[in-house]
Order: sequence, then structure tokens, then C-alpha cells
Amino acid sequence: MNSYTAETLIDYIRDQAAIPDTGALGFTDADILEKINSEMMGEVVPQIMAKREEFFVVTEEMTITSNQTRYRIPERASGGRLRDLELVVDSVRTQLDHIGRTERRRYPALGNGLPSAFFIEGQYIVLVPDVGSSTDGTLEVSYFFRPGDLVLSTETRIVSTVDTATKTVTLTANIPSGWTTANTFDVHSAWSGSEVKEWKLTASSVATNILTFTTEIDGSVAGRHPIEAGDYVCLNDEAALPGIPVEAQPLLAQAVIAKILEGQGDTEGLQLAAAKLQRQSKNLTTIIGGDGRVEGRPKIIRTHNSPIMRRKHYFPFRYRGY
Repeated sequence: MNSYTAETLIDYIRDQAAIPDTGALGFTDADILEKINSEMMGEVVPQIMAKREEFFVVTEEMTITSNQTRYRIPERASGGRLRDLELVVDSVRTQLDHIGRTERRRYPALGNGLPSAFFIEGQYIVLVPDVGSSTDGTLEVSYFFRPGDLVLSTETRIVSTVDTATKTVTLTANIPSGWTTANTFDVHSAWSGSEVKEWKLTASSVATNILTFTTEIDGSVAGRHPIEAGDYVCLNDEAALPGIPVEAQPLLAQAVIAKILEGQGDTEGLQLAAAKLQRQSKNLTTIIGGDGRVEGRPKIIRTHNSPIMRRKHYFPFRYRGY
């Protein structure tokens, strides 16, 4: 199946819930789109993340700065949640221990100014021990990327050609009238999952159907991916397609239908919609990996001394992940 656009998703929901296009009843396209984005972030994304199969994970690099101990968690980290944190020095990777704040006294200064652990304080990563004057190394931060809000296709554009040397993207149609160099931009794939390749890009020129960006768009920046023909350009934090696997999109539509019927007080319709929603939720687990995304072999989880295998039929307890 192809990914839903905002328009096709809205039409499907109208048809299935038998609702008119009327502002008086709160059923304009904008009203339904608001419900779609609410259900995507409140219901569908958490359900996919619960599979613990690396959906939405991206990785960025932060350069360690002399005498700086606190580093802001990336703003697109869903729930301010990290996947993991590694220190990279001269291509050697070391996974930093995640500790409680009260345990930091157990990590005295190492003498080289580099951290060995971290704890979370609000929206900040706090390195332990305190970073000294050393500026060696980078922090490789993996986190769960929050998808952009779905918007109408008239508010997005499709990439026609890319010139990575000049950092220029030509679009298949003229840019929306509101786009200027004061905006920042996201670029995402048209493939299932609509993964964001670049985010919060700034532009030095926005003219007719051409955008010229100020940073590399060839995937050379850590965590980013090269922009290609067929990708979508949107304003920052927006998306032309739902940022979830294609197989999860019918579940999203059904969640919105159930929410609308609930709001209408349609008890019978809600019961039918809720039953279908439950079936689709179960089916999604089967499709995207209820017991791992790789069928052939169990996942190996290494302890300090030996590997263990993460599969329910190997151990009676459930491995809790990260």
C-alpha cells in the first residue's frame, strides 16, 4: 500500500465515520487533521516505540567543549528520551554509564578531562566527572526522533533535483507563498516511515522553486541522510506523509474514527470501531515485530561476561531493553 497523504487520510476517515465537511460540527479538514496528529503522537507512536525495535532512532554528534559539562538533549527527542550515549575519541567508542544523580560521587576525576558516565537533569545531559579543559572527543547521542505534524500537501513540496555542491534543491512546483529565509525546513523520505533525512535546515535563498541551504545536504553531517529526488520539503516540525510505517497508518485512521464516534456519543458505532482498532493493533504487532524485526536469529544481548539471547522462548522473563 502507498502512504497516506493528509488529504487521502482525511477522505478515508470522513467516509468510514460518515461525517460531513462542516465547521459547525467541528469536522473541517483542519479539525480532522488536528485529531490525526493528536492520535499519532498520543496513541500510535508510543505503541510502535513499545516494540523496542529501533523505530524512530536517529544519532547525532556533539563536540565536547572545554569546561562544559551540560549538553541540551536534542529538541526533537520524543519525550526528551535518549536511546544511548557514547563517547568517541580517536575512533574508539565507549558507552557511557547512565547513573543516578546521587551516584556521581563514585566517579572521581579521571585526569584526562573526559567523562565516563552521565545522568539526566531536566532536558540536559550532565557528564560525570566534570569535563575539564580537554576538548578531545565527541558525544554520539542516539534518541527517538519525534515525527513532524502532518499537513496538507499544498503546504509541502517534492524535490525534483539536488545539487549537493551548491547545496541547492529544485522543487517540482513553486514554493508556498509563506516560505522565506526566516523559516527552517525538514526534508523527509517518501518511503514507508517517511524518515526525516534533514531537519531544521536554514536557507540562504528561497526563490521561485529553488531552495539553497546553508549546511551540507549530502548526508555528510552525522545522523543526516542525503536529500534525493522524490523527497518532501516541509517547514520545520511538519510532514507531508505520516512519520510512521505504512502498515501502521490504517491503525492511525481507525484511532481517529473511534475518537470522532466517541465525541458524537455514537455508542454502537464506537463499540464496532473499538473492536476493529483492537484487531488492527494486534495485527500491527505481528507485522512490525512483536518478537523482533529479524526473524532468522534471536537478538544477542551481551552482558559483561557472556552473551544472552533475547527471545521469550529462551528465558521465562521479559528482557526490558535499554
